[in-house]
Amino acid sequence: MKSSRNTSKQEKSLHSQVHPHHTGRDRALAGKMRRQSLRESFPTRHDSEHDAETNDAATHLPTTKPLATVLSRKGLGSTLDALKTSLSTAEFATITMLALYALLGIVYSAQVPHGITLAAVDFGLISVMSILAMNDTHYAHVQPSESVNAPRFLAPARRLLLFPTLLIVYMQAPLYVPFVHPHDYDTLLAALDKTLFGVSPTVWLYAYSHPIVTEILQACYLLFFIIPLCLGIEFHRTKSDAVFRKYTAQFMIALYGSYLLYFCLPAIGPCFTVHDFARTNTELPGVFFTETIRMIINNGSGAGTALPHLTAHRNCMPSGHTIAAVVNIVCAFRFRSRYRWLVASICAGILVSTVYLRYHHAVDVLAGLVLAPLFMLGIRSIQGFMRSRGFVSA
Repeated sequence: MKSSRNTSKQEKSLHSQVHPHHTGRDRALAGKMRRQSLRESFPTRHDSEHDAETNDAATHLPTTKPLATVLSRKGLGSTLDALKTSLSTAEFATITMLALYALLGIVYSAQVPHGITLAAVDFGLISVMSILAMNDTHYAHVQPSESVNAPRFLAPARRLLLFPTLLIVYMQAPLYVPFVHPHDYDTLLAALDKTLFGVSPTVWLYAYSHPIVTEILQACYLLFFIIPLCLGIEFHRTKSDAVFRKYTAQFMIALYGSYLLYFCLPAIGPCFTVHDFARTNTELPGVFFTETIRMIINNGSGAGTALPHLTAHRNCMPSGHTIAAVVNIVCAFRFRSRYRWLVASICAGILVSTVYLRYHHAVDVLAGLVLAPLFMLGIRSIQGFMRSRGFVSA
C-alpha cells in the first residue's frame, strides 16, 4: 500500500516537472466543468432568468440588412400596412378622390385658379384622415389591461370629417371638367328628353308651377346637403360601427361615381339651354326664402357670376341629387332610422325638384335612378377587391 502511494506521488511529481504550467489551469478548468455540470442538473432561479433574458435578446436581435431596405420596411412599408388595417371603404374612396383631384390641380394649375393651393389642401386632408384612422384603430385594439386612455375626440372626428371632405370633393369636381372634356352635351340631353316624353319636361312642369310648391321644392333641393350629415350623426350615436361604415360606404361610393361620370357628358342644365336663366326668379317665384336659397345654390354651383353660362359647373349628367336621394331612402329604411319617413318625404321632393326647378334634364334623373342601385350593389365587389389587397377594415 505504501509503495503504491509512493508510486502515485512520483507520477504526479514527474507530470508537474514535465508540464509545470498546466497544473493550476487544469485544476481550475476541472472545477469549472464540475460546477457547470451541477448547474445544468439543478438550475437555479437566477440561471433560468438569465437564460430567458439571453433568449429574448437573441430573438430581438436585428438581422443585418441594407440600410435602404430597413428604412423602407420601417417607414413606408409599415405606414401602408397600418393604413390597410385602418381605412374604411368610405375613407379609402375619399382619399382616392382627393389624390385624383390633387393630381388634376397640379396638371392644370395654369388654367385652374389656385390649383396648387387646392392640391395642397387635398394632400393635407389625406394626411389628416390617415392619421385619424390609424390612431383610432390603434386605440381600438389596445387591451383593457393596458392603462392607455384613448382621446375621446378620435372616433367622432374621424367619422364626421368624411362629410365636409365630401363637400370639398363636390366643389372641386366641376373645376377640371371643362379642361379634361371641353364640350357640353345639353343639346343632346334636351333632344333625348323630347324623344322620350314628346315635350321638354321642364316646360311641361312650368304650366303647373305654384309659389308654394316652388318654395317647398327649393327647400328640399337645399336639404340634399343636410340629410347625409343628419343620418351620419344619427347612425354614429345610435347604431353600431358596422352600420355607420355601411352607410358612408354606399353613400360616398355612389356620389363619387357620379362625380367621375361628369367628365363623360358635361352639361349645365336646362335652366341655361332650354330656358332663360335670368328670368328664373320671375318665372318660378317662391313665398319667403326661395330667392335666398336659389342664390346660395347658384353661388355654390358657379352660376352666381356675371357670365353664369360660362362659369356654371358642368355637373348635370347623371343627377347626383337623384343618386343621393335614392341611397338615403334605402339606407334610412334598411338601418331603421328614426326619421326614415321624413327622409323619404324630403328625398321624394328632391327627385321632383331636380326637373321642376330646371337644374337637370329628365334623362339626368333617369340615369341617376338606374345608377344608384348599381352603385349600391357594386359595393360588395369593391370591398371584396379591397380585402383581397389587405384592407381588412373595408
